[in-house]
Amino acid sequence: MKKLLVGCGCLVLVGLGGLGFLAYEVGPVLTASIDSTEAANARFAELDQRFPFRATTAEGLAVDRFEAVLDARVSLAAGLERFGERVETAAREGVLDVFTTLFDFAPLFEDIPDQLEQRGMGPTEFNAHVRLMWVALASLDSGVPGAEFDALRGRWSEMRGEYQQMQRRIEGLQRLEDLVGSFPPEVVEQARDAMARDSQRVLDGMAGTVSEVAYMSIPPMSEELALMLSVELMNRHAQQQAYEVR
Repeated sequence: MKKLLVGCGCLVLVGLGGLGFLAYEVGPVLTASIDSTEAANARFAELDQRFPFRATTAEGLAVDRFEAVLDARVSLAAGLERFGERVETAAREGVLDVFTTLFDFAPLFEDIPDQLEQRGMGPTEFNAHVRLMWVALASLDSGVPGAEFDALRGRWSEMRGEYQQMQRRIEGLQRLEDLVGSFPPEVVEQARDAMARDSQRVLDGMAGTVSEVAYMSIPPMSEELALMLSVELMNRHAQQQAYEVR
């Protein structure tokens, strides 16, 4: 499987402007990143064992745990920002540096278990609360009243539009509504209220649709998805560069 995935990564390079000559350089980086994905999945399994998740408490949503996930998202977004800065620095160095940086996605997936362990949670709990957050945001775009929610409106619609574009590029992505799932109305209401108390924290945790797909797909993070998300980040960079040239 690993050889197949590395081969796919090299084929992507061939398809993107005839850059097959970079495959020799990029292959080892991609292999190391896939190894890191396997290591992250082993840690995910360990964290779920150490920190078993109960979906709700007698009072409904465990608000403190939901807010811990919001805090973790802010830290993860900062890590993704640093990754973006690495890409921008590499872009100034040359094409080879850009591709080796983009395929070196190991830090992106090592950071997730680190942040979860700091907060005493496993990936199943993180996944559930991220999905709950998006269900709550979707409800705001469906007309839930309240000025306290205004800063959070439109986020679901924006993410859904970007996800639909991803579906056209990445074969096999499920419907966003199926990925997000559903939750009891009273739990969704509690999540909305928690987010409204610090809407800036929610916004600071927004790091793009690519990261949201990763958050809602663990555990485990498949090697195939890790590769596809890395390619998607590369596509984003290429589109941004084309826009800046115009």
